[in-house]
Amino acid sequence: MKQIRIFNKFMVLMGKRIWIYIVSIIGMIVFDAGFSVITSNLINRLTQRIQMKDNIGIWDDIIFNVVIGIIVLIGWRYSTIRYNIEAKRATACVQRRVYSKALKLPLKYYNEHHTGEFISKLVFDTNKSTDIYRATLRRLISPIVTVIIYMVYMMFMCWQLTIILVSFNVVLLFYNTLFSKKIKMTSINISNGNKRITEQIINIINGVSVLKMYKGGQRKISDFMKDNKNFTKDQLDNNKVHSIVKGINGLSELVTSLIFLGVGVVFVSQSWVQIGQLIAIYTLYGSFAWNFKQIGKYIPEFIDKLTYAQNIINFLEIDTEKIYFKEIGGIDDAHISVKNVIFGYNNIIILDRFCLSVQKGEKVAIVAESGKGKSTLMKLLLGLYEPYEGNISIAGKNFCDNGVYEVRKQIAYVSQDTYLFNVSIKENIAYGKPSASDKEIIEAAKYACAHDFIMKLEKGYDTIVGEAGNILSGGECQRIAIARALVRKTPVMIFDEATSALDNNTEQKLYKKIFSYYNDVTMLIVTHRSSTMMLCERKIYI
Repeated sequence: MKQIRIFNKFMVLMGKRIWIYIVSIIGMIVFDAGFSVITSNLINRLTQRIQMKDNIGIWDDIIFNVVIGIIVLIGWRYSTIRYNIEAKRATACVQRRVYSKALKLPLKYYNEHHTGEFISKLVFDTNKSTDIYRATLRRLISPIVTVIIYMVYMMFMCWQLTIILVSFNVVLLFYNTLFSKKIKMTSINISNGNKRITEQIINIINGVSVLKMYKGGQRKISDFMKDNKNFTKDQLDNNKVHSIVKGINGLSELVTSLIFLGVGVVFVSQSWVQIGQLIAIYTLYGSFAWNFKQIGKYIPEFIDKLTYAQNIINFLEIDTEKIYFKEIGGIDDAHISVKNVIFGYNNIIILDRFCLSVQKGEKVAIVAESGKGKSTLMKLLLGLYEPYEGNISIAGKNFCDNGVYEVRKQIAYVSQDTYLFNVSIKENIAYGKPSASDKEIIEAAKYACAHDFIMKLEKGYDTIVGEAGNILSGGECQRIAIARALVRKTPVMIFDEATSALDNNTEQKLYKKIFSYYNDVTMLIVTHRSSTMMLCERKIYI
């Protein structure tokens, strides 16, 4: 029952076009099986005509069946094209849902889950699960429907012989399903193993300099080799089970053919079936037995894919980031207002009844010892966390009435750990304002003290910065990130140790330029440097 619920939930992700998809699959199967039945029936009719020496009837049967066959082939071709379109559409739909969900998750999710686990879910599990749309479901339904169609026709030809053949194949099918649980377990192990390996690879890439410098880095390499060995073992276990199932099915093909021939000879000798009917059944039986065997093969494979589908469904059911916070506290006329905010982590209070009031255009330094809540306060202002109690408003907007997205529009934020995308400097700055003109981009770079070093680069603003800006220094990356914030031209700017990689002189020059030009913008500057504090109008200690 659990597997059925998972399947139903996964199919619902297709939306309203699910019926077009299902009808296309059924159409493919019925037309394909119908063509085989038409061929078998034609052989039966021709055998009878030949025995009766009815030459005219032979041509009538040929013409009639050929016309029907052409119609069936056209229907099969159309259904196949429609199916492929809908399967690819459904795959793209799930991918969009998963990627969209990833952008809507609360910050807490990313803090509690490794990047490797996250990437494994986005890529590996998504690809494996959507194979249900592209192939697995069709492969399971096709033999079931085909067997039913063949069985109806074969029962019409000789029901006794058909029952004997079906009984043997049912026993074989039951035997195959005994491996389903084992296949499911090995599939879960493979999914978890892929997640661990992805985590290890990301750790190795991000910490490559540490691995090269310290002997302890070899332990991380050993961990990767161990996880890779276990992953290989899980894959081998999965392959062994599938191989056993495949071997049993191969043996059964030979056995069932021998049974058919032996029983068929007896039935003909006893005149229980005509030779034409036996030939017609034999024409279908090869395909009938093969499809019966496919049911046993694809039930375990279908359960295998449902394991990954469950991972995706669980991911999609995670609570998204809250847009509107509960109504707590009041709002004043300050440009930045924090009133009686209480917040902490793991039952440890970091901010207890914290208050802050900043007027429009003020430049305020936020000062505190490490771990006292500076960055936590900034994340609360951005709506990345919801306070236990208290109220926050930014430029007349609050999280209760306007929602987090509307509040974030009022803020440009630069953190200490700046991130640049692997595109040009111009594009990185334009992320702050996609519609920004070249003039606006250059102006923002100048106020961020970035224009001069950018122009010294061979391609200037068209320079590709590399992954995470790795061709630039830390200070250069920070200045580009500041330019990205400035080009946005928001009423509030937050700099969370955004100039930590700059020397004192460059930092002083940068803030003086920003404070002078953006004199009507409210700014919060988290800093440890006394020289930066001196530039601000006042200091707030946490």
